Amino acid sequence: MKRVHLCYVTVGFLALTACQSRQRSDATKSSAARASDEAAVAQVVQRELAAARANNADSLTAVLSSDATVKPPNEPPVTGAALQAWAQNMFSNATVNQITYSDEQITVSGDMAVHSHGFDWTVTPKGGRAMQEKGHGIHVLQRQADGAWRIKYDTWSADSPTQQ
Repeated sequence: MKRVHLCYVTVGFLALTACQSRQRSDATKSSAARASDEAAVAQVVQRELAAARANNADSLTAVLSSDATVKPPNEPPVTGAALQAWAQNMFSNATVNQITYSDEQITVSGDMAVHSHGFDWTVTPKGGRAMQEKGHGIHVLQRQADGAWRIKYDTWSADSPTQQ
């Protein structure tokens, strides 16, 4: 009887150890997958910054999902197909001289991610003087059917009035 009991205890211990090992392995995979997703989101954000610095509407809209919504300050939301015209209009009326993000945080949960950031940019309106603006914004990104991350929602606001 003691042998049977010892056998059950041993099997139970081995099963528990295997389950704990599997949980650690799953947690490691989740951590690795999360880190990979965070890196992919960061790459999308870098592509967005590069597009803005290049004043390139096509490159800017390429990082947006087809059903994206952009909410610029003091403007109505722009959605879907209207985003291309909005981006072209923005770059035809002003030149982005520089833009940087700071205090960035990326949080990934499943197929959605949030990128919050501070920003500092200098923009020169056509025929005007360069203006600097600092503020903060949020991107919500969604993993697309092909596995790529795209910006689904983008909004930002200035911390204070634009400085000329």
